[in-house]
Amino acid sequence: MAPAILKSQPGTRPSECAPAGWLRSKMPWIGTVPCGEKTKCRMTVSVRAVAVDHVLPPPLDMKTAMQRAGPSVQERFWDEVLKRRDIIDDGHGVEMAESLTQHAWSPGPGHQSLTRLWDGIRAEAARLATSEAVLSPSIHASILSHASLSSCLAHLLAAKLASSTLLAPQLAHLISQIYESHPEALEAASADLQATVERDPACEGEVQALLYGKGWQAVQAHRAAHVLWLAGRRSLALALQSRASVAWSVDVHPAAA
Repeated sequence: MAPAILKSQPGTRPSECAPAGWLRSKMPWIGTVPCGEKTKCRMTVSVRAVAVDHVLPPPLDMKTAMQRAGPSVQERFWDEVLKRRDIIDDGHGVEMAESLTQHAWSPGPGHQSLTRLWDGIRAEAARLATSEAVLSPSIHASILSHASLSSCLAHLLAAKLASSTLLAPQLAHLISQIYESHPEALEAASADLQATVERDPACEGEVQALLYGKGWQAVQAHRAAHVLWLAGRRSLALALQSRASVAWSVDVHPAAA
């Protein structure tokens, strides 16, 4: 229960009050007022502390309000946020509608380029397809049949997001276009994949993270939906959000950066 706010209640009779000295020692902010000027009374009447039932909550900044709103926030809330474009993050202005390029990720020590990462993935996939005959068709369809990481990832995400009315070939073409027009999204996917392999003790390699990493896949689907949202294709972005929620049980609004 929140602490009560104390306020003064005038008109208290002297017989109802505790000794003024005791009150002042316990509550130094409690003052005394004259009992009566006309009668020249020397007694003082202490102001009685009265508890108020509620405490006004402290004001929330926009960043805290967004964090508390979570995934259930309504679309019109995000519309207002994007219109304002003055969100404060750690004392520095951050615009929600800025592109990923303006928040560019920089490679860390030991980071592999896209070409080197893709070559390593293909080599690992070839070894796995040879050693596990049951997995060979899946490995060939998911990795070895593609010429680049962007093509591989586009078809992988499309297969996960597709439904009876949202067709995989169309989704694969859409995501490939996103990676072509926003290469920073593919760089971010590469960084996420390498970070998963480096930091997850249960992950044994890039192929495992690429094919079976639910969290990693969900993040890449959100990146694609976010690009669509910023491009004004909000219905399609929300459709990807809905399919991602079904595929990975991860629900992130496409406006979230």
